[in-house]
Amino acid sequence: MVAEDVDFMWRLKKLGRKPEKCVFYCGDGRVDDPVTEEERRQIDAVARLLPGVLGDDESSRDESFSHGLLEYPQWTRPAEFRGLKVPDVLVSGNHAEIEKWRREQSQSRTKEQRPDLLG
Repeated sequence: MVAEDVDFMWRLKKLGRKPEKCVFYCGDGRVDDPVTEEERRQIDAVARLLPGVLGDDESSRDESFSHGLLEYPQWTRPAEFRGLKVPDVLVSGNHAEIEKWRREQSQSRTKEQRPDLLG
């Protein structure tokens, strides 16, 4: 599976179509051939698109590439970790402002890391 296949899987999902089978080919086919980190990432990226893998089909709604942009940063507890603090907007309870922050972060990350996706 190559990057174009992942894009193809996203397009299928957006159309509401679900693949019945998915075959992953890693390495040159030898039994002792280890799976590389890149192959693991591709398997993860595609497997997340298959029904039931995440438990809730809505879980992948805002992931990278779901809207043509990279995903916004994720935060969890504790509220401060290794000098990084959860942005105040995320704990404000203002859902409109949280959505706005996520959109801005997603656009900013895409511009910095993958400007090719914007043009």
